[in-house]
Amino acid sequence: MSRMTGANTTPLGRLHPILAGKRESSSPTPQAAHYPALMDRAGVKREAQKEKTPSGREDRKKKRKSRWGGEDKKMIIPGMPTTLPPNLKPDQQKAYLMQLRIEEISRMLRTGDLGIPDNPEDRSPSPEPIYNTDGKRLNTRDFRVRKRLEDERHKFIQDMMKINPDFKPPADYKPPLIKIQDKVMIPQDENPEVNFIGLLIGPRGNTLKNMEKETNAKIMIRGKGSIKDGKQGRGRDMQLMNSGEDEPLHALVTGPTAESV
Repeated sequence: MSRMTGANTTPLGRLHPILAGKRESSSPTPQAAHYPALMDRAGVKREAQKEKTPSGREDRKKKRKSRWGGEDKKMIIPGMPTTLPPNLKPDQQKAYLMQLRIEEISRMLRTGDLGIPDNPEDRSPSPEPIYNTDGKRLNTRDFRVRKRLEDERHKFIQDMMKINPDFKPPADYKPPLIKIQDKVMIPQDENPEVNFIGLLIGPRGNTLKNMEKETNAKIMIRGKGSIKDGKQGRGRDMQLMNSGEDEPLHALVTGPTAESV
């Protein structure tokens, strides 16, 4: 019987665990032992992704900017109480709210904070642009919002002056140049013997001036016969065109309000 000699007699030592695992299939390898832990972590990750519902995403959405200030932003007007007394009459409550709105609009116009949304999607549609002779747009958004606020403030100021004659408008308030016209017919044809123009104008125009001062309105005599036939001079054709010679004799009354007219 032959025997092993040389290097074959040297023991090989302990086998590597992987090789040992091939021989002993019942014992798990180190890699196989790690598989359950890896699978557990992957399963936890998948479960966490399933829990992310659309409602969860909505909660994380950024809040849209609003044209209105937050609840923490409160407007404080010096000299005005923050709470209304309980015994105010309805007219007094109305006057207080109007004055509060007047002060609020004045602050917006003074600071330039007109409440225009920063996001263009939140703004109202713009009308067709209007340009002047220099190509500059007239009806910009800033101009339209400012004009609307000025008109609202003017209305409240007029109402406040009716309720409280001692009310003083804000220092930066300027009444708009609104002209209301009305025609008062003069019965010259029915009474040709009466000199209505002379009676209305008065000596040296004092009668007409006094009426304009009392009514805060401008009174002009227009129509047929308002310009003397014998009057000559430069610009007469323009005067005839503006005086309405083709209309019956009348007084054109122009004023800032309907009450003055």
